[in-house]
Amino acid sequence: MGVDFEYDFSSLSADSLSKMKTNFVEIRSVFDNPKSNVEDVPAYHYSEFIYYLIGFSSKMRFLCIYFDYQTYKIRILDVYLPNETEIQQKYCKAL
Repeated sequence: MGVDFEYDFSSLSADSLSKMKTNFVEIRSVFDNPKSNVEDVPAYHYSEFIYYLIGFSSKMRFLCIYFDYQTYKIRILDVYLPNETEIQQKYCKAL
């Protein structure tokens, strides 16, 4: 039995999602992919824990997602398409 999370997309602008041609369903699919790699972002801010997730989405492309997490709530801070170096360093290395 899995845990259900609430996703908060309020930090993302509709304009940035439109430019990337992505949506909330695709972003969530990266979280659902068991091969996605998550790391904490070191020394971001001492009062917050920010995480970096990279993985393959339901649209068959890589997405990078910055987010924070509080009891069953994931707040999406930023989403972008990674370059080849990021894919090799952050995703391929973790496999």
